[in-house]
Amino acid sequence: MLFIENYSAAKQFHNELLKCWFLTKMNGRHNKNNNKLGHNCNSLSCPVCSKNTHRDSRIPQIFKDFLNHKKNLEILIEGKPNELRLLNLRYEKLNLTSGEKDIIADFLVNSTYKNWFQPEHGHKFLQLLNYNTCVYCNRNYTKTIIDVNGKKILICEFDHWFVKTKFPLLAVSFYNLIPSCHPCNSSIKGEPKINWDRALKNYIHPYLNEKNQYFNFSYVSKSLTENNVRINVVKNSKMDNTLKLFKTFEIYNSHSSMELQGLIDLRHKYPENYIKTLFKDAFNGGLTEKEIYILIFGVEVEEKDYHKRPLAKFKHEIIKELIKEN
Repeated sequence: MLFIENYSAAKQFHNELLKCWFLTKMNGRHNKNNNKLGHNCNSLSCPVCSKNTHRDSRIPQIFKDFLNHKKNLEILIEGKPNELRLLNLRYEKLNLTSGEKDIIADFLVNSTYKNWFQPEHGHKFLQLLNYNTCVYCNRNYTKTIIDVNGKKILICEFDHWFVKTKFPLLAVSFYNLIPSCHPCNSSIKGEPKINWDRALKNYIHPYLNEKNQYFNFSYVSKSLTENNVRINVVKNSKMDNTLKLFKTFEIYNSHSSMELQGLIDLRHKYPENYIKTLFKDAFNGGLTEKEIYILIFGVEVEEKDYHKRPLAKFKHEIIKELIKEN
């Protein structure tokens, strides 16, 4: 579990993009003669206004009125997690028919997220967010892969912290889009049966860096060839609840015979000050500690950079413990 920080560029891109999308889909394109109330930001580079984007006539008027009320549209696009929760509560109080609810859900989840935002703009959004690995597990890359012909053969995934099946209103809200790998997004988290009214009080939200919520990896040695991963975390804390939700212990313990054992074997191979033997002597002191860890282990040594490489947090914390044992 990593926290998302330094995301201002991604947020600005997202907010401007979604504002134009919603205003155009609700009100149509601005035209001096036929539709003076339509929208056009007049930017030649706008992915919405510079293209032939049209009004979605299916959107119920009651939903348009809801979004136009006070700052509801602004909150929907860029509201903080608790603001989104409260907005959804107000939305659920609307006197909508089942048919209207289905139309709105289809517009937000399918037309807006699945068919437009993720395939067309998810790649740039993730680039601006600058998070290379899954926020939840830090094991897998979150990337869009493009073949030699420019065709996308693998599209980056975003987990919806407030799941879109239960909260379709929040399908494209900035703080509800979490860079995630497929296993965490689908197989592990899926649609958890939790108390959503208290979710922000019981679980960690990746955009809310709570300094008193932390954990670290360690290990328990059973023999020279058998070791188990251990996670040090305050019992029943929000972080503990979150790690249990995402099966973090089970996932990382599956690496015991591979990644963990490999690091431990290295320690036994160089029992006397092995970091110095491997690095400082071998490279004549010409590399920084950060460069050494990247070169030998493929590990980032600063917490703010853990997202750049798979298993970075796990490997770095295990290595630090092995060093202390020397």
